[in-house]
Amino acid sequence: SDQRINFAQSFNAVGALVGPWIGTHFLLSAGSATGNELLSVKYLYIWIGAAIAIIAIAFATVKVPPVTDPHDGGGDVTVNTGVVKKLYQHKNFVWAVVAQFFNVAAQAGTWAFFISYGHAIMGYSDQKAGYFMMLFMAMMLAGRFVGTALMRFIAPNKLLAAFALGNILMCLIVAQGWGWTSYLALLMINFFFSIMYPTIFSLGLKDLGPKTQQASSYIVMGMFGGAVFPYVMGQIANTNVAASYYLPIVCYAVIFLFGYKLYKLR
Repeated sequence: SDQRINFAQSFNAVGALVGPWIGTHFLLSAGSATGNELLSVKYLYIWIGAAIAIIAIAFATVKVPPVTDPHDGGGDVTVNTGVVKKLYQHKNFVWAVVAQFFNVAAQAGTWAFFISYGHAIMGYSDQKAGYFMMLFMAMMLAGRFVGTALMRFIAPNKLLAAFALGNILMCLIVAQGWGWTSYLALLMINFFFSIMYPTIFSLGLKDLGPKTQQASSYIVMGMFGGAVFPYVMGQIANTNVAASYYLPIVCYAVIFLFGYKLYKLR
């Protein structure tokens, strides 16, 4: 399940790669060239709406066979020992919610200030930094394919912990503002981030039986972290955008602890 969800989310990264290109073209390139940024925003949303309409029509024509939910049955979770456990008593689930909160918090903060970092530290125009963001998203795509392959040989929780350590190191380098060295580390953050959301999600649902669907909704709610962290990072970024990347280290430390120690099936 860990490999399958990482492989599936690899294609999510394809959209994340195309999105910055579209945004850069419509908002930073076309808008600045014509001097009418508002018109560029209008065209952007027209194309987004058209694409969503096409997807809706495509899904409407697909015949989906009836699916039997293997977890259906309701009630509390009964483990192999015969002991009935409430959902909150499953530590891997509880810590997955916490880890997902910090994971999306770090993601939102890192992504939100990527263009600002390129502008302030590298001296790039917003348009040029926007094009680098395509490479930034390509690193996430590569990371998910690599991570999926590595899970054949490395336990998912251990690989998650290793990638979290990698991002702690990358954030330390980014925070120094060492030009290209720090900028390459910033790109690598997305590589190591790649497997975190799907892997935390999968690990948090292990052995939950009929509570799996309910548990999945709680783990997804952990995305609330993305609404909190950019504001906190922004307060530091207003003074020093490089130093603001010290803050995600806290998030990746929590994810490391989840993968290394707190993820325990009871």
